[in-house]
Amino acid sequence: MPGIYICVRPTDETLKQVHSILSKFQVDLPLVESDDLHITIMHQDNPLKSCTLTVDQAKERCKPDRILRAAPIEVQPWRVSGGKTILVIKFASSDLVKRFQFWNAMGLHSDYTPFSPHMTITGAIEEPERLKALTVYLPVINEELKGMKWEFHEEKAKEASSNWKPKVLKLRRIEVNAKASIPKVALKQLRPAGVELDEHQERQVREHGFNTHSKSLLTQGVDKHRRFGKTQREE
Repeated sequence: MPGIYICVRPTDETLKQVHSILSKFQVDLPLVESDDLHITIMHQDNPLKSCTLTVDQAKERCKPDRILRAAPIEVQPWRVSGGKTILVIKFASSDLVKRFQFWNAMGLHSDYTPFSPHMTITGAIEEPERLKALTVYLPVINEELKGMKWEFHEEKAKEASSNWKPKVLKLRRIEVNAKASIPKVALKQLRPAGVELDEHQERQVREHGFNTHSKSLLTQGVDKHRRFGKTQREE
């Protein structure tokens, strides 16, 4: 019997919020296409685990019109096969946990435990310079995620595939806003990643400065980058 894969998609309003968050990464990223953004609730493709439902039976039990609410916790870099890195958004959600438990009760057993609701937002990122620049932005973006509530719907089931890869957009330059306050500590990390600041933009950075709160967050980002870089070298 084939494996079963069950997921939900972000609503249109949530997609707007996702895009707003992604736009704050002022680095060129292999972003997952909007139509491919989703949260996996169940993925059972292990032949050693018995599957008591057919794909058609699972489709009949899906609730495509039900709205599931989830709070984004943070954007995290995840190491995947081949030493590459992807970015995911992790969530806290009793709604998603209940759907996972529902499918467990139906006899499905996930290949990935414990259940960790997340949404993959980039394809594989390989360039060290790009990864270094990302760590500058992560603390600021994660701070903005606090208190947000996103909605997901269109629960659907289909045959599981162990070879799934997200459809990603071609790398494109995200322009740096000349009025944005980018701390000096970040400039050194941004330039190697392909974010070019012209003379006017750098002057804007020096003149506008940044508040103490932003400085603290972005300094944490640079410190985190150093730790992340150290981990890469050690591995």
